[in-house]
Amino acid sequence: MVYNTWKSLAIIATAGVVYAQLPAEVTDLKTITPYEGTTLRYKEPEICETTEGVKSYSGFIDIADDKHVFFWFFESRNDPSSDPITMWVNGGPGSDAMAGLFEGVLILRNISPYANRETELGPCSLNEDLSTKLNPYAWNELSNMLFISQPIGVGFSYGSTVESPPFFKGPSLINTG
Repeated sequence: MVYNTWKSLAIIATAGVVYAQLPAEVTDLKTITPYEGTTLRYKEPEICETTEGVKSYSGFIDIADDKHVFFWFFESRNDPSSDPITMWVNGGPGSDAMAGLFEGVLILRNISPYANRETELGPCSLNEDLSTKLNPYAWNELSNMLFISQPIGVGFSYGSTVESPPFFKGPSLINTG
């Protein structure tokens, strides 16, 4: 009985690794090559940061043929050419920077009626209908903000192959015969 349970869990875990979802192919991205062997594909989304004259860029940094890191950059609302750049990556592995960008506003609302309805650092907050609302307390009031989804396989960052966690690599877990 115990052996069959572990055998089933191994099959499910392996299937999850094999059938990992990749983001939909985006075709309208601009492309630049800032360094040899690295490509930057991006677009200028018109959501989240809606302050007139303030730009944002989102897309992928292709660090290898099979490794694509998702980013979302927001210009400072103050003076983007001279303000610093703050890079945000969530802890993890497995916690996407987009969680920091939107900072769980709906969770805060459920924890305390006194919680601020705005995010602490992201340029916008999510409304319950998933529309966005400008955040007047965002860190990009005084700093350019770069949010990065990492490692590969977290958020929208993806690769052509998915690496199994070390504890799924043993032959005793893969052998189902």
